[in-house]
Amino acid sequence: MTKAVGGGLTEHLLSAGPRRVLRVTTFMMRRLFCFLLWMLGVVAGARADQDLYNPMAVGLRWNVDVEMTTPAGEKVQGSAVREITGTETIHDLTYFVVRTSFTGLPKMKDFTTYRRKTMRGIYAINALDKEKREFLEEALPLTTGQSWKTIVFNFLILSTVDETGSVTAGGKTYENCVKVSYRSDGGPSGSYFLAPDIGNVLETWMADGLTYKFTLKSFSGLK
Repeated sequence: MTKAVGGGLTEHLLSAGPRRVLRVTTFMMRRLFCFLLWMLGVVAGARADQDLYNPMAVGLRWNVDVEMTTPAGEKVQGSAVREITGTETIHDLTYFVVRTSFTGLPKMKDFTTYRRKTMRGIYAINALDKEKREFLEEALPLTTGQSWKTIVFNFLILSTVDETGSVTAGGKTYENCVKVSYRSDGGPSGSYFLAPDIGNVLETWMADGLTYKFTLKSFSGLK
């Protein structure tokens, strides 16, 4: 008698009868389905992690020098600290808690933002929004010419990836940076540079006749 191709398992299934074959086949299909779901999750996670310009982990800390220029040309020096202090679940989604505090800048108030990253973009919630409405903060992947629209507190903001290259900020030169420009009608406008594995290293922000320049002084917490 000729053995079934595949040896022991195939021969055992054939001799067990159709019901046994059906039960085993169903079990194998379920395992295959679970494996495919796991693979999809791994691929999605890998694609999100391919964004090197927005590191997110509890403990990351950015120390920033801030210069405010008034319409009259007066300059005020201050500083800011942005830190990811933990995570929080909002609407069944997990967000990183990002707290920003200011020193020496009375017009700037401390604030908290909730952020999460997917392969499509960086999504955020402003802690001052009682309805906890999520908005697209940054579309991914960041490629030259990419643009997206964001609505924050009734302001429509248009952002565009302008270019990539090196930028010098705080006496340091960062390579392979991405420049993003943004503008709105009656709201904030400006631009910022993102460096790989660090994030925002230099930003100019204009609103209400004031111009703010944020320059990264130090970055820590990335393992």
